[in-house]
This record gives sequence, C-alpha cells and structure tokens, in this order.
Amino acid sequence: ETDAVNVSNVLFSGVGADVVIQSGGDMTLGSIAGNQLFGGGDVTLRTTGSIIDGNGILLNTINTGTLTMEANGSIGALSDAIETGTFGGALTLRAQGGDIGITQPTTGGSAQSLFLSDVQAAGGVNIENQNLFGGALLIGTIVAPSGVRLVTSSGAVLDTNGALNNITVVNGAQPAQVGPGIRPAVVGPTTNFILAGGHIGTALDPLDVNINPGTLTVAAGVAEQGVS
Repeated sequence: ETDAVNVSNVLFSGVGADVVIQSGGDMTLGSIAGNQLFGGGDVTLRTTGSIIDGNGILLNTINTGTLTMEANGSIGALSDAIETGTFGGALTLRAQGGDIGITQPTTGGSAQSLFLSDVQAAGGVNIENQNLFGGALLIGTIVAPSGVRLVTSSGAVLDTNGALNNITVVNGAQPAQVGPGIRPAVVGPTTNFILAGGHIGTALDPLDVNINPGTLTVAAGVAEQGVS
C-alpha cells in the first residue's frame, strides 16, 4: 500500500498463519486478532508514517507469535498507546521519527508477560504491562534518547540479555535505520522511571542501564531488586 491505511478488523488463525501489512503513510489500527487456541502467529506492521491507535482502549493486536512494528514516525503515542495482547511472542519496535507507546491490558484471565526483545525510538518510550495476574516486562534492548518509562501493575521487570545494556538513554543515540524518518532533537537531561508491582532485576542478574545525562527513579513492589 502506497498511501495511509486504516486497518479496521483483521482475523486470522491456524498454524503458520501470519499477518504482514505495509503502508506508505500513517497506519491506523483497529483490531488484528489471532486465535489463541488454534494459533495466530506473527504480526508485522511497517509504514513510512506513524502507527496510530484507532480504537481507544480496545486491543489493537492479539497474537501468539512475534509482533514487529516499524515506522518512520511514531508507534502509538506516550499519551495514547497501542494496546497489545501477546501470548509468548517477542516484540520488536522501531520508531525512527518519534515516540513509542505500548500497553498490555489484563487479557485471558492469567499472567501474560511482555517480552521487549528490541525497542528503538528516536524520542521517548512508555511501555506498561497492566496485567493484574502477574504480567512481567522482560527486557532485551531499549534505546530511547528522550527517556524511558516502564511500568508493571503486578509483575517483575527482568533482564533477558545477560551483561548487555538493557536500557540506553543517551543524548544523540538513534534507532536503527528503517527509512528517512524525521528525528526530533534531544537536548538536556532526561527523566526515566521503572515502576514495578514485583521486583526489578535480581541480585544475581540486575538490569543494565546507561543514562547520560538524566535521572532514574526506581520503585519495586517487593524487596529483591537490582539495577546497575
């Protein structure tokens, strides 16, 4: 698709059933839903514009495989996130020209973790796992020069990449090239938050962060936590 696209309602199921949607302008998301019992594999969304929430607080994506979103603009917004329902798959998010806003509400009546494999933004990142049954945030790599806010309602925030940096908030750091996006200027110190209903990192495997310049506020709902 070479123009902006409105993705109203996509249903898919079955082993090997994947969805790939590309647009040459802004992509507005209604619902992309895979069948949780019979499979509803990978979802890939790519646009030269931004990926925008188009259905309020309802879920935009439900799938059991990976979720990849790449945009020359933003993915969601800091104040109006894309709502995801992931059931075991990894998230790759790259917003070359703006912010990333992602929320996972309580879905399915059980704990659902959110695996942030590779998250890169030219602006800020705001990601919440609001699952009330123990949903964690599993952190691979996050790069966002304008600041990071990570929140869980009841789960932990955990490292998944060993000794590598989990969070990099450095003025001038930029996401991987996905197109000719317009990158916002980043000037001055950033304010960053990790707020968890469970623990943050562990004593043996802390989160690894690089914030320069800026501040980091950490609040964990249980005692064991580790940030280096």
